[in-house]
Amino acid sequence: MTDRELMQMALDAMESFEGGTNGLYKGEFAEERKALRDRLAQPEREWVGLTDDEVDQFYADTVDEFQFYQAIEAKLKEKNT
Repeated sequence: MTDRELMQMALDAMESFEGGTNGLYKGEFAEERKALRDRLAQPEREWVGLTDDEVDQFYADTVDEFQFYQAIEAKLKEKNT
C-alpha cells in the first residue's frame, strides 16, 4: 500500500465517521482532513536516484564506508526534497 493510498483511506474514514453519526461530531478532525486533502492534491513526485558516475565519484572521494554512506545519503536528500 502506498502512502497516498493510506492517506486516502484515512480521509475516507474521517469523513465516513463524521457523516455516520447524525452530525454529532460535525467539524471533528477539520484540520487533519484539510491537511490530507491538501497533500493528496499535490502531484506525486518520482524518486530520483544517483547516476553511476555520481556513485563512482563518491567512492573515489571518500576514505571509508561511513563517509561513502553519508555522501550518498546527503545527495539523495538533496535530489528528493
